[in-house]
Amino acid sequence: MAIQFLKPKLTDYLNKQASKWQNGVCWRWPDAAYTLEHKLAYLEREHYLMGRYSWSGLIHDWEKVFLYFIPWMTEAKVTAYHRKHSPHHVECPKRCLVEHMIQSYIDWDCAPLTKPDKPLTAYATLLYLYPDEIEYMLPVCLAMNPKENLRQLPDTHKITSKTYVFQSDDYNRRLYQQVKKTLWKMLDCLPTDFDDIKRWYYPKDFHSMLPKVVFLKTLLIVAKSRGQKINGETVKDILTSKLIDLDHYQQFEPLEKPLKQEHSWFALSDNPFLE
Repeated sequence: MAIQFLKPKLTDYLNKQASKWQNGVCWRWPDAAYTLEHKLAYLEREHYLMGRYSWSGLIHDWEKVFLYFIPWMTEAKVTAYHRKHSPHHVECPKRCLVEHMIQSYIDWDCAPLTKPDKPLTAYATLLYLYPDEIEYMLPVCLAMNPKENLRQLPDTHKITSKTYVFQSDDYNRRLYQQVKKTLWKMLDCLPTDFDDIKRWYYPKDFHSMLPKVVFLKTLLIVAKSRGQKINGETVKDILTSKLIDLDHYQQFEPLEKPLKQEHSWFALSDNPFLE
């Protein structure tokens, strides 16, 4: 059963409370309201992508709400503690399962639903903030959203950080080539038979997996969660067309604003890899 978590009156209230944030204030209800609204968005997005709610989704970011009300825990300390102890964050030492990466994807991908300061999709977040994770997270991004536009990125972050995609043509091209290389690794000897995919050997730790194995494991998890099967031929055709499209260009193309994000609180996302 689907639940509408982002109800207009509730989200309007939480959004108004979050907008009252003040730097250095110990009684940080605005921070808690911001986190609560994000939790609701996570659950809606989880159902949209996975077809169900999970225990990890229900407890997502739960401790942050309480930590914000501890006077000696500054906002920076809360963030650091949360990232160190939550496997859906790249910084967490316990992060090792493909399930953790799926949680990361949902966490990144639901941000535009309630966070005006974070308008990027999961794929754009990967390239802008975590380019060192491309070989692990790009397969997850494509398994979760086969319609992902790999070539165009919103140029909304006019920043000077080392990971800003459009900081220079040279950096843009190097990152673009890394995406192409990872996609090629995913396609190399990719099995198309569903039974072969199920029989594949999947190490427990995703750090021991090649991009292709991460991709297949993610697809199996998503298919099981949604009660569907993988269409191997369609998978290969779509990934091949994406690689051909990337081959026609040399670097990412900037978009002035993010593309409209498809979302529904009651329906499932359209995933052509599954049937």
